[in-house]
Amino acid sequence: MADWEIIDTAPKDGTWFWAFYPRKQAYEDQFAVAAWIETSGNEPMFWDAAQHRDDEQPTHWMPLPLLPLGVGCNPRKT
Repeated sequence: MADWEIIDTAPKDGTWFWAFYPRKQAYEDQFAVAAWIETSGNEPMFWDAAQHRDDEQPTHWMPLPLLPLGVGCNPRKT
């Protein structure tokens, strides 16, 4: 598995990755699967399933691990 990289180096082609969101207040740091999204009418930004607010952008990222052998929609074979 790769080491954490600064968010400036994250892919901006829609690839999903593991993102780290540090919290500045009384909440715990968070992790989420995220991707850079550009849609018409909206400012480009990192989007994730945890629905972080616009001011809560990730600071670090790493690639997602490979799926287990033989499972998922596109199972890897080796």
